[in-house]
Amino acid sequence: MTLLERIGLGLLHQFDPERAHHLAIMALRTGLTPAPGPVTSSRLACTLAGMSLPNPVGLAAGFDKNAVAVAALSRALPLWLHSLPSVALCLFPCNV
Repeated sequence: MTLLERIGLGLLHQFDPERAHHLAIMALRTGLTPAPGPVTSSRLACTLAGMSLPNPVGLAAGFDKNAVAVAALSRALPLWLHSLPSVALCLFPCNV
């Protein structure tokens, strides 16, 4: 891990999880994200369910639960999996 990575990780660990989440969404919406591109480090390559993946990073459901940064997420994060929220047009008994 480079010195810059260690410093950045140390700073990220200082934030409350909710605050970090809010800052991440805000950074995506305002364009303060890394340039897109493939992750090419061989140390990140992995296999999952027989699929070879360039990195083990996926985005869990709920990260952008209001779908306010979908386009920015697609451009900024070279992930193999994006999960988006869905919309129900009617109430279900379990949601009332």
